Amino acid sequence: MIKRIFYPIGQGAFYSEQFNHEFTIVYDCGNFYHEISAQHVVANSFPKNSVIDILFISHFDRDHVNLIDILKANCKIKKVVLPLLHKGERILLKNIYTSLGIGYNSIRTLITNPSEYFGPETAIISVDFELNENNENSETSREINGINDNVRIKSGTILKNNNWIFIPYNIDYKIRNIELQRLFIKYKLDIDLFKYDLSYAIKNKNIIKKIYANLPDGINANSMLLYSGPLDTINKKFEIEYIFSTDIKIKKGCCIYYTSYNCLPACVYTGDSDLNITKISKIFNKYWKNVGTIQIPHHGSEHNFDINLLNYKPYVCPMSYGLKNIFGHPSTKVINNIIKNNSLPILVNEKICFCEIIT
Repeated sequence: MIKRIFYPIGQGAFYSEQFNHEFTIVYDCGNFYHEISAQHVVANSFPKNSVIDILFISHFDRDHVNLIDILKANCKIKKVVLPLLHKGERILLKNIYTSLGIGYNSIRTLITNPSEYFGPETAIISVDFELNENNENSETSREINGINDNVRIKSGTILKNNNWIFIPYNIDYKIRNIELQRLFIKYKLDIDLFKYDLSYAIKNKNIIKKIYANLPDGINANSMLLYSGPLDTINKKFEIEYIFSTDIKIKKGCCIYYTSYNCLPACVYTGDSDLNITKISKIFNKYWKNVGTIQIPHHGSEHNFDINLLNYKPYVCPMSYGLKNIFGHPSTKVINNIIKNNSLPILVNEKICFCEIIT
C-alpha cells in the first residue's frame, strides 16, 4: 500500500508518500503567509519522532520551505535532496532573505549551508544542473539506502528504493526570473550590486520587502522536478491511497477525507515549474506510461500550465492554493482545461477537498 497525501497547507506546498509504513518521503514544506493553521498541519502530520527517509526540496521560495523548521523539530530527516544553485544565485537569495529580516534567517541558512541547517545526522544530496531536457540519464542510478554522506548527483539520476524509484531533475534556466529583474529595474536597483554587496541589500530592504510581497512567481522561478513511481509496471500491481485533506483541528492529524483511486501509480511533482518551458513528458519519457498524477505547478497558475500535457491520457491533477491569496490562484482556465481533457482537478486548500473520485 502506498499512501500519497496532499496536505491542506493553503498557499504553499506540502506532500508526502508513505510506503507500507516503512519508508516515507516529503516534497516541499511551506506556506506563503506562515499561517498558524498551516503550522498545525505540519506539526500533526506525523507522529512525534517519525522518520522522514527523504525530504525533496523543489526550490527556496518561502512558500515551499519556511515550515521545514517545524517538520525537522518533530521528525528525524535522514536525507535531503535539493537543487544545486549557481554561486551568484545563492548569494542573491542569501542577500534577499537577509534584507527581509530576522524572520528569514533559517531560510538563509538552508540556502547557504544546508548541512548546518539540518545537522550531522542528515545527508545532503545536491542535484546538479542539466541543460539537455531530453537526456534521461537512464544509466545513472543509486540505491538510496546506500547514500549516507553528503554527495552531488547528476540531474536525472535514479534513486532506487526496492522496486520504486525517485528521479529528481534540476533544470538550469539561463533566465531565472524575468519578473524579478524587471522589478529591480523599475525600482532602480542594481541586481548585480545586490548579489555581492550585502550592505547595499540591507540599505534597500524596504524596497525588497515590497517587491517580494507582490512577486507572484517568487524569487526563484524554476523548480526541481520529481518523478515518483515504479521502475516498471509489468506484472505488478500497486494500490495507491490518495488523501487530499486532513482535519487540522484534530491534534493527531486524523484523516477525514480520503479516497482510493485505481489509476496509474506514478506521480510527477512540479513545484513552481513552467510547464511551457519544461516538457515533463519528454524529461520522464521512459516512465511516462506509469504517470497517473501530475501536481499542477504554482498553485494552478495559468502561466505555468501547458494544456498539451493532457493529450496523452486522463490524469489526477491536484493543485495547492490559499483561499485568500492575492494572485488569483488557481486559474479557472486551468481547471476548465483539465476537465475538458477528461482529467480530474483536485483543489487542495486550507479546507476539506470537495472533490469526489468515483472508481
